[in-house]
Amino acid sequence: MWGALVGVSSAIYFLIIGLHILAIAEIGFFIVMVYGYINHSVKNERFALQISVILTSISIALGMFLFANYLTVVETISSLSFIWGGYMLARKKALFGWLFFVTAHIATAVSAFDKGEVIFSALQIASALICCYGLYRVLKRSEIFHTNSN
Repeated sequence: MWGALVGVSSAIYFLIIGLHILAIAEIGFFIVMVYGYINHSVKNERFALQISVILTSISIALGMFLFANYLTVVETISSLSFIWGGYMLARKKALFGWLFFVTAHIATAVSAFDKGEVIFSALQIASALICCYGLYRVLKRSEIFHTNSN
C-alpha cells in the first residue's frame, strides 16, 4: 500500500508542477499498486484481466499523446515504465519489474530536471539506485551468479 500512497502523492505533485501527463501515469501506477495488493490477497484471474485491459488502454492513450506532441519521448518512457514495472512486480516478474522501474526513475529524473525540479530529480536518481539494488537481488538469486563447483 506504500506504493499506492506514493503514486497518489506523486500524481498531486506532478499536477502542481505542470507535468500533467506524468500525473496521469501515476494514477495508472496507483491502479497497479492496488491491483498488486489485491492480487496478493485474493487470486482472481478475471480481475487480473480487467486490470490488464485498463493498463493497456492507458498505454495506448499515452502513445497517442506522444504522437500528438502532447508528450515528450522521455515522459512517455517514464509513464509506461512506471505502469508496467509495477504490473510486472505485482505479477511476480521481478527482473522486468525492476528494469522498468530503473528506467522510469531515470526518465522521470530527466523530465523533472527539465522543469527545473532539481531536488525531485535527485530523489528520482536515488530511487533508481534503490531499484538497482532490487535488480541486483533478483540477479543474485538467479543462475547468473551461481557457479557450478563440479
